Amino acid sequence: MTRPAWVARADDAVQLKIWVQPRASKDAIVGDHGGFLKVRITSPPVDDRANLALCLYLSRVMGVWPGAVRVKSGSSNRRKTIEVIKADVDVVVAALRAQMEGR
Repeated sequence: MTRPAWVARADDAVQLKIWVQPRASKDAIVGDHGGFLKVRITSPPVDDRANLALCLYLSRVMGVWPGAVRVKSGSSNRRKTIEVIKADVDVVVAALRAQMEGR
């Protein structure tokens, strides 16, 4: 399986380049957005709520413990690097792609 540009392996973690659209009508993974994975989140970008909602949503989609997902950089930006600790990169990509395809 070819890895998309928005995913990378770093030590014992997987890093995801995410483009976030806050205040969306529903939480959803949209797809590739210029080298980023575009994710819509219903929470507003106030008091770090969108970042928390993003991490919780991604943890549910990937089937990992919520504490394993964190914003590594870009906490006040739409472009973020998300780190998923102790995750298998192929499993993460498969779960995110399945969610994109509506499975």
